[in-house]
Amino acid sequence: MALPKTLPALLLFMEGKHVDDCFALMQRIRDINEATKAKSNDSVDRLVEIIKSAEGLTTRILRAAGVQTLRSEELNFAILKLGANEVRDIALRHAYGSTAGAADRFRKDLWNFNFCHALVADYCRKLLGVEGEAYLPALLERLGVIILHQYFGPEYRQLRDSRNSSTTLYAHETEVLGYNSIEAGVHTLELWGLQELAAPLSTQLTPVTEIDKVRYFARNITALITNLFQDGVTYDPAVIEPLAKTLGPDFHAKAIEHLRTALLR
Repeated sequence: MALPKTLPALLLFMEGKHVDDCFALMQRIRDINEATKAKSNDSVDRLVEIIKSAEGLTTRILRAAGVQTLRSEELNFAILKLGANEVRDIALRHAYGSTAGAADRFRKDLWNFNFCHALVADYCRKLLGVEGEAYLPALLERLGVIILHQYFGPEYRQLRDSRNSSTTLYAHETEVLGYNSIEAGVHTLELWGLQELAAPLSTQLTPVTEIDKVRYFARNITALITNLFQDGVTYDPAVIEPLAKTLGPDFHAKAIEHLRTALLR
């Protein structure tokens, strides 16, 4: 299928995608995040409902909590034992992992990069004491790349491969298509009525607020650590260096250990 040559043409195509797995995944990601952030019995019940509705997730959560019987009745205990953040991480990895085909290496690497970025961003936010949401916006920053790859795989792959090493992916997309994957992600989420998820995506390369800068810094660190996704972006030292100085020279090693612990769950 040919890549749409204008953003309105792409959005017209995406308008019919409310029923497919990409839209369903965005809804599930939002539901999991909201259920793990809330502090009430109702939110635990909602989380149990979400976990039971996803094939294989109940067993994964129970095993992570060390529950030997693997009975779904033990889910409340497992959630309390693991804590909201760990349950969120396991559930989200399960959610996006189930939508990426085993043979689709690029998509799997991209989702793994997104997950690592989210973990590092949230870790940075906590260490720096910055208010705001870092985890979910970082997880979804490259949604536009996923959309273009998922629906227009061969053509988008050809576009990516034709990029000159001195040009960013986003500049190359704009030159060829008239829009880039950042705009594709932002406007698709808005089209689907997920405005609260769309807003932070637009500032990913031009950070304004402190939480924007945390995600930007974490993106750079994640790119250095994982080498899973390269888009040719050169990071602004005026943003990176003050945060690196505050976090200290050993932060890189701490971030690697933080990721290793999370990914072994």
